[in-house]
Amino acid sequence: MCNPTILEWDSSTWKQVSELWRGQTGIAVSYDGTLVAYTTTDNHVRVRRFSDRRTIAIFQHSDSPYCITFSMDGKHILAGGKDKKISQWAIPQQTWQEDALTDQATYQVQECDAEAPGSHYKIFAMDTEVRSACISGDLPTAEELLTKAIDANVDNYRTYAVRSVVMARKLDWDHALRDATKSISIQPSLMGYISKGISLCGKGQVRNASKALDLAFTFTDGDSKTIHFLFLVKAIAFFNANRHADAMRRVRELAATCSSVDTTHACRVVEVYLHIQLGNNALDRDCPTEAANHFTAAVNASTFLTKPDIDSKYEDFVVLFGCDFTSLWQTANQKRCHALLRAGRLVEVFEACRYMADMSDESTKASCLDWTIGFMREMSTFRASAPKGDATHDIMVCKYEDDDTNDSISDIDSDIDRVDDVDC
Repeated sequence: MCNPTILEWDSSTWKQVSELWRGQTGIAVSYDGTLVAYTTTDNHVRVRRFSDRRTIAIFQHSDSPYCITFSMDGKHILAGGKDKKISQWAIPQQTWQEDALTDQATYQVQECDAEAPGSHYKIFAMDTEVRSACISGDLPTAEELLTKAIDANVDNYRTYAVRSVVMARKLDWDHALRDATKSISIQPSLMGYISKGISLCGKGQVRNASKALDLAFTFTDGDSKTIHFLFLVKAIAFFNANRHADAMRRVRELAATCSSVDTTHACRVVEVYLHIQLGNNALDRDCPTEAANHFTAAVNASTFLTKPDIDSKYEDFVVLFGCDFTSLWQTANQKRCHALLRAGRLVEVFEACRYMADMSDESTKASCLDWTIGFMREMSTFRASAPKGDATHDIMVCKYEDDDTNDSISDIDSDIDRVDDVDC
């Protein structure tokens, strides 16, 4: 190496701010951005902390180390050298414990600020007022609050990450990506990489988005609840990037392999939601038969969701994507009736209405009856105005030169079988 020196730049100006250490032959930065490890010309591996530049560990390598990396959990260092051997050392335990406790304490303070007493644990912590604005869909207010917070403290990485999510909800993908990148440059975090992955999906850069979301997994600290949440976030982000089969595959695989009742329930909720979105897409393309099939799949998967309210533990999905998880069962049933009517399948319309009435519980019977009365009036108008033979309308209209636009149930299932697992 001609100039074995570690230099540091400010990522906002790209000006060199310091010359850290001389005599290095290899370098690695921990996934949380708190430690730097480097190999030296005297066959040592040194570990320093960014915050105070203090050396916290020195390890002896057998022969001229030049390749180095941190383990995924940040607790070990691996280095390879001229002797073609890989050595592994544990980072002093008190170091990563102190960092973890500090991060955890900071996170818990944020959580207390973000939630009302007795509410469910939220993975994506934020100010209560901002969260309420995101859930209600008042994105301008959320953006204004976050911008004021950033003006007051330009080094708050959490605020940039949350504003990135808000900008993604507003479909301002460039602004969303800038905020996510800024958040990570201040301090790499779970929230930062989630927001970066979502914004990259919005820009159609799915492979880069996948890498960002994979990095988010390194901040879960092995917590299964957070890991499963991230799997579903990745699935919804891919779905929104028009990777429909890939998204559905991920949800089904998580449900099939996970023994947690809560996670299985969450997978079912997300799968129902995705089928409803596919049905809506089909209706927008004037393909009511395809839409009816998706709504039927949603109905069959949502028999456990007859209550109109959704558990508050799903609020993070609402914050991140604006997902409407309320009244999924009723929505799926009502939309199925509308799709069958538009397809001219009147016998099945009556069967679908009867099914919804029979399966409604006490909390939904009244609203179901009110909706059915209004729908019957609509159906009478439709029958009076529809030309004879209109049942073939869906077959005639729903033909495309580009087969990729077709999201029928059979196509989704066959696409799932063909998804390349390497492109994850």
